Amino acid sequence: MKLILCLLIYLITIKLIVKPVKKKYSYHFFLWVVILLSLCYTIQSGELDPGSDLEKYKNLFESETFFWTPNLLREILFWGFTRSLYSIFQDIDLTFITVNLFYSVLILKGFNNYKKTNNLYLLFGFLLFYPFLTGMHVIYRQLISTAILFYSMSCLYNNKNKLGIFAFFVSCLFHNVSFIFFPLIFFATRKIYNRVLMFLALISVPFLFSLSELSSNEFLFRQQIYYLPTLSIAYLIVFILLIFFIFIINIYNNIKPDYFNKLVMLLSIIFIFSFFSLKSNLSIERIGLYCMGLIYFYLGFYIDRFKNKIYVKLIFFHISLIPILTFYSSLLS
Repeated sequence: MKLILCLLIYLITIKLIVKPVKKKYSYHFFLWVVILLSLCYTIQSGELDPGSDLEKYKNLFESETFFWTPNLLREILFWGFTRSLYSIFQDIDLTFITVNLFYSVLILKGFNNYKKTNNLYLLFGFLLFYPFLTGMHVIYRQLISTAILFYSMSCLYNNKNKLGIFAFFVSCLFHNVSFIFFPLIFFATRKIYNRVLMFLALISVPFLFSLSELSSNEFLFRQQIYYLPTLSIAYLIVFILLIFFIFIINIYNNIKPDYFNKLVMLLSIIFIFSFFSLKSNLSIERIGLYCMGLIYFYLGFYIDRFKNKIYVKLIFFHISLIPILTFYSSLLS
């Protein structure tokens, strides 16, 4: 069933690239939500992978002795929200469906705020991009947090600063890795004095990483996991190449860097800082995955400025499929 849904998503994405929708957006939004919920259900229903985040959530929800440990208090909104839903439904599937619906609304609201309805293919293509599928299988909290941050950035893009900043803090309390993206807040407000604050915030990121790794405080402590940095190095290469190619393309085509162009580069810089500041490869990979989940949309908005849009979008979409067809192919089974 999962493979059939993925094939359907692929065909819809290709159709939307070749023949973009000019009206009936609400129909495609509804279709996207139905497909997203169906795909999530095939992943999350039935027997969960032992040791996965979803299995841990289920055990915590069903536990009669639930304690607010410092580890859970760091992400109090996620645990409070999901456990409240479970206490209402008393069913793990209904709990996940409701959270997934919340996730889909956030992505749609954020997408709508950017007024990029001519790029509907990005919504469907994202469902085949590995941060989404990995998130639904393994890092569920982080996936929901990414959607809230995406919505937060879209509010700031439309000068809804109070709502955007509020949503940013909500994303941090769903998964606190969001805190390291606070330079984005200063960037998104697009005021000159805030650009100075953004620069100061950006150079403070490595110190925050050091604090989280060296602190013995239970609230700040992170589990340190060390292994071969193969994936971390792969992320580093990808983000460096992104910065390089965007820079070269802008010069060659005489394109003035726009909002989304700069946002992609800023996210890439945040990851590069994390790579050289953190020792735990697990933490570096999580940050890389978070950045990729945001960059997908912003890079898609950026390439919308190119000539021969159809060919560029087809290339972009098929490049985004490479991880799921190679390293993460097990997620399709």
